[in-house]
Amino acid sequence: MLLFRGDYQPLRRKALMVAGLTLLGLGFWFGIPLLFRQLSSGSVNTGSGTNLAKIQEQLTDIQKQLAEKEARWKETLLKEIGSLQSEEKITSGLKMELSNWLQEYLFTGSSSSAEGVVLWPELKVVLESMEKRLVQQLATSQDVRKTVQEALSRYNADGIGMTDYALKFSGGKVITSQYTKPYCPQSLQLCSEGPSAVIEPEVYPGKCWAFRGSYGSVTIALSQSVRITHVTMEHLPKSLSPTGQIDSAPQDFAVYGIHHVAQKQEGVFLGKFAYSQDGDPIQTFELKARYLVYSQTILCLYLFTGW
Repeated sequence: MLLFRGDYQPLRRKALMVAGLTLLGLGFWFGIPLLFRQLSSGSVNTGSGTNLAKIQEQLTDIQKQLAEKEARWKETLLKEIGSLQSEEKITSGLKMELSNWLQEYLFTGSSSSAEGVVLWPELKVVLESMEKRLVQQLATSQDVRKTVQEALSRYNADGIGMTDYALKFSGGKVITSQYTKPYCPQSLQLCSEGPSAVIEPEVYPGKCWAFRGSYGSVTIALSQSVRITHVTMEHLPKSLSPTGQIDSAPQDFAVYGIHHVAQKQEGVFLGKFAYSQDGDPIQTFELKARYLVYSQTILCLYLFTGW
């Protein structure tokens, strides 16, 4: 199988969808009668060591509980994202849990006593820090998962991760294979596959274009005009060969770019490469001189076998 890679314009843009959880206006979101009161000389006697000690103790307790909540929320986020459940469900569940906890713990009365009073500046800092970490965790998990899925999708398409502009099922086609005689021994059923086999994705014993001698050529029309950057040659691996050998695989091959087949142009030399029997079944070669194929998007490939 032969594959041609290249750059296509316009470039696609990637947009990252980042979900945010705003945790600072909780009292307004959930309709909870929370009373976050600023500590001042008018509301609390700052000279009372007992009251200040209680407030400090309470703030420490709040920070500890928030840290525990955050750990559970992160675990919930990862589970929900992993099971592909909706972001709306995740956000709703977190809001409900945080709402219930705040309603139980925080002071909701109207007394001016220092007991139960929450220092708003300190609590705000804690909540802001927690919000940043949660949003970062959610965004990172989603971005990583999205990147992995895109990579797997590209790889599963042809095993390379680059677009194949010669692929038959994407619009590529063989124009001619002149001067190349098919090889059809009676003992083998090899004549059922024509030159189009070189641009089809399947690779298995008998799925090949067999030609006589050590020389052959095929002219391929690409699916669209591209700047060719790579050429990939794929062949049946030795492990799947009935004989354990792949002596019939192409060894040396050269690639030329041409504009019009009818004019019998010699073409622009793009490169000569060697396929290794002992290498990977799929071998990709980068073109040093990148050639922009115009018009009919034609490439001419010459194969030389000599094992």
